[in-house]
Amino acid sequence: MYKIIKKTEKTGGSEIVKGKLLYVQDKSLKLDNEVIYQGNISWFKTQNDLVFLVDNFKTGILINLNNKLKKEYPNLNSLSLFINDNEVIYSHNSEDYLTQYKAKFNLKTNKKEWNIKSYFTNPFSVNNELYGNNKEFIYKIDLEKGNPLWQFSFSPLGTYTTPQGKKKPYEVQKFIGVWQKELLVLLSNFRFLALHIKTGKCSKDLSVKDYFGGVDGNYLSNSGIHIDQKNSRMIWLSGTTLFHIDLSNFQLKTIKNYWHVPQKEKWRFMSSTLRGNYLYFTGDKGLEYVVATRIGVMNIETGEILWQQQLQKTGGLPNAPQVTEDKLYVHTVNGQLYIFEKEEHDSTDLQSVH
Repeated sequence: MYKIIKKTEKTGGSEIVKGKLLYVQDKSLKLDNEVIYQGNISWFKTQNDLVFLVDNFKTGILINLNNKLKKEYPNLNSLSLFINDNEVIYSHNSEDYLTQYKAKFNLKTNKKEWNIKSYFTNPFSVNNELYGNNKEFIYKIDLEKGNPLWQFSFSPLGTYTTPQGKKKPYEVQKFIGVWQKELLVLLSNFRFLALHIKTGKCSKDLSVKDYFGGVDGNYLSNSGIHIDQKNSRMIWLSGTTLFHIDLSNFQLKTIKNYWHVPQKEKWRFMSSTLRGNYLYFTGDKGLEYVVATRIGVMNIETGEILWQQQLQKTGGLPNAPQVTEDKLYVHTVNGQLYIFEKEEHDSTDLQSVH
């Protein structure tokens, strides 16, 4: 299905932008083979045609990929996320470092639009709306003033029991996304909630019992959760199992389990990317290693693995594969970037479901 066409050394983080790979190599930020920025880079984020990076001098730099124009923001080195092309959320401390603040900043006007004591962490933005949480509440946040529009309390949910027998309150593990008018959230102990985006009321609640936990090693994981908007469902490649969750009623369906099989056929999936009718994943087969050493392609309807390949001496594959129409990219812990190209005779449909 795919063949290796290139292996690049000394690489860092990457994202797909406009059908091309944006990645760090040594002291450069590249879009495919074009150098976009030269210098030390701590991290970068993208928003449509914009790249925001922070260099080793803690200076924020905004780059427009269309015209390559650069603009510096010396005090904007803790950017949390983009809301849209012009507005971002960032964190900063008071002068005495005793109080943390959240602020909204307009990149176009170069002005701070609001600045408040931080009552939420993990800001999450979708459809030009802002959400966040702390240990007690989930919030929807007013973009104009920074105040809560609504809050959802964890208290009525009670507690859950850890494998060690301790009782703990629920916390947010991940904001998954929005489906129709519902915010989808994963809590501790694999509990999914759907909250109405206008009111914060809980409309659906799915507590996935950890029936895979135990001494046999079969388990669930918080990674690999994807919204299939077209088919109103979540696709969840969790640990050893492929699930579908119907978003209309939160019904869970097991599609394929890769644990209750002979050892050489066992799979532990570490990360995945959804594109079209396929999951592009990293994982370990046959309990060979504790880290991912293989990449593969899975049919989301059946769980069938259509193609897989092991990479040697990588230190592990820490991130989900990234996919374009004809290429597949995967990073290794050792700083290598493998580039695969789809073979010409392969007719697999790679069109996005989104």
